[in-house]
Amino acid sequence: MVTQVGESYLSFLIPEPTAYRINQKKYAQSVLRAVNTAMTHQRERRKTLIVPEFVRGGSLASPPAS
Repeated sequence: MVTQVGESYLSFLIPEPTAYRINQKKYAQSVLRAVNTAMTHQRERRKTLIVPEFVRGGSLASPPAS
């Protein structure tokens, strides 16, 4: 199992699931910048990608040997 968003309550599962997490502060700043740009009718010059961090848990295993 791989979760899209790492929630704190998922850490109680055994094994803890593998998850993707984002930096919420960076995400909020990116959204705010895009909203401010749209409100002032300016063109946004740079694009910001928000790449989630892969956090390995115990829910993934190696593929079986052939």
